[in-house]
Amino acid sequence: FVKSKTSFEEPAFKSIFYKNINFIRKIIFRGKYVKLKLFRNNFLKDLIKKQENPTTCSFDSTLWKLVSFAVWYEKNCKKFN
Repeated sequence: FVKSKTSFEEPAFKSIFYKNINFIRKIIFRGKYVKLKLFRNNFLKDLIKKQENPTTCSFDSTLWKLVSFAVWYEKNCKKFN
């Protein structure tokens, strides 16, 4: 917020993946959607690797979309597995 009187030390979602890295790894590498083979494993590893370090973690919109899809798939596509 440019004109806000409050100053923030870091962006709001900067460490959301770092703080939830175990869940992220589990859903990305072992989620039910994996059977669809939509993504290369190296691509996924590269996304996760950046989030494992508190100094390099950031909000990655690609990872956010992927995790959102994986969680949605777990909840809504049980009949396809």
